[in-house]
Amino acid sequence: MSYESVLCVIRECFVYRIPPRSSATGYRANDWDVNQFLWTGRLRVIAIGDDCALHLEDNSTGELFGKCPIHPDGSSVEAVMDSSRYFVIKIVDGGTGQHAFVGLGFPERSYAFDMNVALQDHAKRVRGANEITTSSKLADLPPPVDYSLKEGQKIQIKLGNKTIAAKESGGSKEAEDLSKFSIAPPPASKPIESVQWGTGGTDDFEGDFGDFKGGVFGESKEGNKGGWTSFE
Repeated sequence: MSYESVLCVIRECFVYRIPPRSSATGYRANDWDVNQFLWTGRLRVIAIGDDCALHLEDNSTGELFGKCPIHPDGSSVEAVMDSSRYFVIKIVDGGTGQHAFVGLGFPERSYAFDMNVALQDHAKRVRGANEITTSSKLADLPPPVDYSLKEGQKIQIKLGNKTIAAKESGGSKEAEDLSKFSIAPPPASKPIESVQWGTGGTDDFEGDFGDFKGGVFGESKEGNKGGWTSFE
């Protein structure tokens, strides 16, 4: 159960009705009539757990004039461009959810400083608590599972009706595995027999070129022994 914590109390502050934003760069206090305030009273910065809000209350009765919930992104409170004592805050009606942007001013710069410090301290505390919670959750997680194959383990892959077993870790005989893929050596080449050319006579030609007998270079039917066919 969270409890209410008062982070800061500022005894005097002013609320102003402000014109619409004149430029995209931000608000300027010179555009307001700072002498014509809408309301005056005290401001309390109250935190409940991780939530924080600005409470604008009457000094005498404590009646709540408006409440500004602090958003984590800082959009609920915006400093003006031309002064460190004035801000634009977003007041939200807790019953209907309606909201309005009003000006907030302090008579002293130290009051504005105190409000900023209270908001920053709350943001740091929430951020630190969230980091501790995240770290504790990570510490409670079980250790990661090691799915790597141990030495000697095998995996099996089933393709249709065939099961292939593959050994993934150490202990394999590389020499035995490589021998399965060895390539046979090429056949020995036969020596080329040298051709012996004769020194003369017809026996040499008949032995080496016997296949051409009876052709153009062979003997004719008329018995021409010169080795040439006669043409008449």
